[in-house]
Amino acid sequence: MPSWIIWYWKWKKTKATAVAKLSDLEKFTWDSWPTADEIASAMESKPADEGAALLEKLDTDFAALIVNSANLSTSKAASIFDNDNLSLPKAGDILDNDNLSEARAEEIWHHENLTRRLDLLRYAAKQAKYLYASEYQVEKVAAITNDVDICSPEDCRFDPTGTYIALASYGTDGVVVCKFDKANGTLSKLVKVRDDADIDSPWGVDWNPDSDRIAVCGYYADSIKVFAFDPSGPSLTGVAAITSDADIDGAYACRFNHAGDRIAVVGYFADSLVIYEFDKAAGTLSKVAAVTNDADINGAHDCAWSPDDNYIAVVGYYADSLVIYKFDKSEGTLTKVAKLVGFSELGLEYPEGVAWVGDYIAVTGYLSDGVGVFRFDPDTNTLKRVALLVGVAEINGASRVDLDPDLLRPVVAGHSVDSVYAFSFTLSGKLAKLHGVVDDIYIDGAYGISLNPDKDRIAVTGENADSIVVYSIGRL
Repeated sequence: MPSWIIWYWKWKKTKATAVAKLSDLEKFTWDSWPTADEIASAMESKPADEGAALLEKLDTDFAALIVNSANLSTSKAASIFDNDNLSLPKAGDILDNDNLSEARAEEIWHHENLTRRLDLLRYAAKQAKYLYASEYQVEKVAAITNDVDICSPEDCRFDPTGTYIALASYGTDGVVVCKFDKANGTLSKLVKVRDDADIDSPWGVDWNPDSDRIAVCGYYADSIKVFAFDPSGPSLTGVAAITSDADIDGAYACRFNHAGDRIAVVGYFADSLVIYEFDKAAGTLSKVAAVTNDADINGAHDCAWSPDDNYIAVVGYYADSLVIYKFDKSEGTLTKVAKLVGFSELGLEYPEGVAWVGDYIAVTGYLSDGVGVFRFDPDTNTLKRVALLVGVAEINGASRVDLDPDLLRPVVAGHSVDSVYAFSFTLSGKLAKLHGVVDDIYIDGAYGISLNPDKDRIAVTGENADSIVVYSIGRL
């Protein structure tokens, strides 16, 4: 017999013995090599921790074949994946392996046995690869400060092209649009509206998906107004407004839905969420749904649409709450479907900002100096906290937040320490500080924050510095 055949059989038997010992599968002998299906079948009747320990020690390719086997049930595979004996990096490698079918991975991923410990694994894995591949940093690239037209700016938003930034100028009863040239790293004031009684003391601002309409809500005017934006002029022209609406008393935030035909507004004093229909062609606004005097959103501060426009998340400042409402577009109704109310449930005190991407919602806590990430499941109407980081000196007085949909990376403005800071998920499933800028006089009283569409630039307003500043953020 040729020597290479003798070597091959010795190697085969040695590996078979090792696998048999690892899995404690008595059926395997020196003369049999266990297939992935055979191991999967035996693991089906064994404790999850033994199966997890086995997968941890096997090659990723072979472990993926075992998990993909029809002999291993979805519930069992999910239990194994949720066990502490299987490290998150290893689990990530298996889920990302070509030997594991996409359909099978989805089955396991969404099974109820797979808890929040692995819920963020794909984001953590991406972030880990990203951190190893490039140096992470947040750096200032452009700024406009001490500007008389940008007086006490609150909210700010990049437009969907990443070229323009709209901001609400509280001190001038106005709205300002700045142009950002990413290639040259320059920021310039393009057009403004001042002394508009319809938006007295504006707090919230947002763009429609076509980048040609801007919604602004007036805190003391109890109003919502839409402006037409023409960069060629440039010009800002009011096209529709609803003022003195008691349902949005203390209008604090406004958000276009992704379709651009509805605007959500929250009322700070009215403890409310109101939906307005915006007809772009006709240039009209009309109220279609409202929830008012809701103690669960006492001191409503911010809101965010779900990606499918079927739900709206609202944070209640004094209620220490995150509440999800379902919006029925055809019926024009709002229904509360999930909530975390009170510090004991939310884990954050005085929630100030909210952002929603995918199934995940980021919330800041002003008095908690913290940020949390939550997951909403529309199939079960359940809202769960998946990670929380509080007492972070770098975001003292945490105000508004935005969320990177690819890396699930929250970026937060720290009002009391003039900061912008980014966070990410670690492979242990926890939120951790990445990098940021603190004590930057250019954003004194940092409040509004917005990521550009490429998620590599951050716009931040300085409430006390009368400023808008753009920072770069490291990214692959």
